[in-house]
Amino acid sequence: MIAPAAPGTADAVAVTGSRHLDKVLPHVQQVIDLVHRGDADGIGLALADADRVLRRALRNDRTPVPAGIELGTRAVLTVLAGLVLEDRSPADLLGWLQDPAEYERLVSTGVDAGIARTLCANKRTGVAA
Repeated sequence: MIAPAAPGTADAVAVTGSRHLDKVLPHVQQVIDLVHRGDADGIGLALADADRVLRRALRNDRTPVPAGIELGTRAVLTVLAGLVLEDRSPADLLGWLQDPAEYERLVSTGVDAGIARTLCANKRTGVAA
């Protein structure tokens, strides 16, 4: 339904390769921020809003909109999956969750967020940095 654009088309200039997916980019950032704050209720609201925005954009373009599918959630997850480097494990990427306070401390002192995640994950498993 929402596929990457062919090179040279109007959608090819979209950040995500789809002007429809681009509509949910603010919601993607919002979900990222809410996850880092641990705001589960806010995440649900942001995904519901992404669904409304995407459905409106599809209807405005006269694109068929299937009923009963949470399009916004799927779109946000698709964009988020595209942000993840495929050579990184979920455990490594979520390492900051092992010690959020330490992660925030490290980042606030100028440590790269990726390194801070790895340090927090290694701290829990006892792996030397």
